[in-house]
Formats: sequence, structure tokens, C-alpha cells
Amino acid sequence: MIRERLGKELLYFDGGMGTLLQAKGLQPGELPETWNVTHADEIKNIHKQYISAGSDIVLANTFGANALKFHCDDFPLEEIIRLAIRHVKDAAEEASGGRRIYTALDVGPTGKLLKPMGDLDFETAYETFKEVMILGEKAGADLIHIETMSDTYELKAAVLAAGGGWIEPAERLRMEQEEAERMAEEARIEELKAYCKKKGLDFEMQEAGYQKKLAEKRTFFVFILAQIPYLFQGTFPILAYSV
Repeated sequence: MIRERLGKELLYFDGGMGTLLQAKGLQPGELPETWNVTHADEIKNIHKQYISAGSDIVLANTFGANALKFHCDDFPLEEIIRLAIRHVKDAAEEASGGRRIYTALDVGPTGKLLKPMGDLDFETAYETFKEVMILGEKAGADLIHIETMSDTYELKAAVLAAGGGWIEPAERLRMEQEEAERMAEEARIEELKAYCKKKGLDFEMQEAGYQKKLAEKRTFFVFILAQIPYLFQGTFPILAYSV
């Protein structure tokens, strides 16, 4: 399972698809996803090149495959997605050399603006993405790759449609900062333990000394901030807190 490898190993994505298709003759205005049907060998060869170059995660040619963006009477959306997933898996069988290759359902924007900037309802965007996710899962995709969305509201619709839990950007930033601080603290402790072992010092005493100095710095920081209003004669509020 890819979940077991995330955060533990370096997994490499592939590169662009559209530019390579243009180099192979994709015409302006032509839907790249139709090549899953009309130029199947070309699509598979591109996937094989990326796999041979070391890609672990390969994006299916489904970037614009959604009901709001993909309009083609000749090829049903379900068929386009099914073939796109199949091409990645076939390429993996031929070029992976036994490596585990993950097939990603590539999900791009709808091509429309959500309200209030545009006329697309959030619910419509959600249902559009949900249809794509269901078809991708049915076709055998290992994961969902959501990309190139400038509107976080549209991104939220896609994430929820994929069954994910949405976290507001500010909250996500706070969580990432806390995780970074936790990892830095763990690294500091391990470094101090190694130093104490090398020098024959007592870790508990050294750690207590560090915490004492840290507390003194925090107290000094809060004291300085507390004096700021007096410098400006209290003409505007000062928000001060210790971290």
C-alpha cells in the first residue's frame, strides 16, 4: 500500500503529458484525453519512458476528464478514464522491471469559476469531481492526484469528493508549524544525548540547564513587549504573547 511508504521513502512522480503530446502532433483545441483512444500506443510509450526514468507514481492522461471540461460525443467519459488507467498499468507491466508502480488518477480544474467570481455552484463542482473519482476507482487507480487549482474553494470540492477531510489553509499551516517544531525538538534532544554520551555528561542536568535558560529568555521577551506601550504612551494596543 502506498500509504505505508508515504513519509518514509522518496517516491517520484512523472513529468508533463501535454507538452509531450504537442510534440507528437496534438493539435490546438484537440482534447488530449481523446488520445487514450486514438493514440493508445503513444500514451503508453510516454508512460513507459517515465517509468524507465525512475518514476514511482505515474499520472493517467485524465487531467481534463470531467463533465464540465471534456465535451466529446465520440468518446464517453467513462471509457476515457478506463483506458487512461489501463495504459499506465500496461506500461508498468512492460517497463517497471518488477518495481511497484502506482497509477494516479490525475484531476485538474473544471475550467470554470466558482461563485461568487463565476457561475459554478460548489455542489455542481463537487458532483463533477465525485463522478471522476468514482470512475477512477472503478478503473483501478491506486491514488488520486489533484493539481493546478488556483481556487481553494474548487480544491475543497475536489478533496471532499475524493473522500478526504478538508483542512482550512490557516489551520493546515498551524499544524505544519507544530509538526516542524516537534521534529526540531526531537532532533535537538537526540543531538544533546549524543553530545552528553561523548563528553561523559549527565543528560538530565544538561537538559534542565537548557530549559532554565529557555524559560529566562521567554520571560525577558514578554517583559520587553510589556514595556512597549509605555514607549508610545499607550496610544495604540499591543498584542504580546509568549511562544
